[in-house]
Amino acid sequence: MHDSTTGQETVVPLQTANATAYILAFDNTNGLSTSLDLANISNQAANVPMTVRSDTGAKLGTTTVDLPAHGHRSFTLAKTYSFSSGKRGTVEFDTPPNGQISVVELRTSATGSLSNIPVLVK
Repeated sequence: MHDSTTGQETVVPLQTANATAYILAFDNTNGLSTSLDLANISNQAANVPMTVRSDTGAKLGTTTVDLPAHGHRSFTLAKTYSFSSGKRGTVEFDTPPNGQISVVELRTSATGSLSNIPVLVK
């Protein structure tokens, strides 16, 4: 990924494990912003359950991300799900039955620096 305004670049590895769930840390505080890309690498559409928890483990919200076959969704967590704005914690994506998903996470700072945050498999 290349940010043309700052000239910063980052290489982001694609998570290819076929796990039952993926967990990632997010931080939307102090000028940080978390962006996610969720990919469906299956040949059938998928409804992927998503649970967002605070850094204390309290559930902030749940939703389902609908993905077309071989499709993906990219979003900034706090802009798409306001309940995560100004907070830090974890996001869990559960792999649907007979599905296969992949998750990528990027964190940006107010100065425009980019970093990749490793995704954990469950």
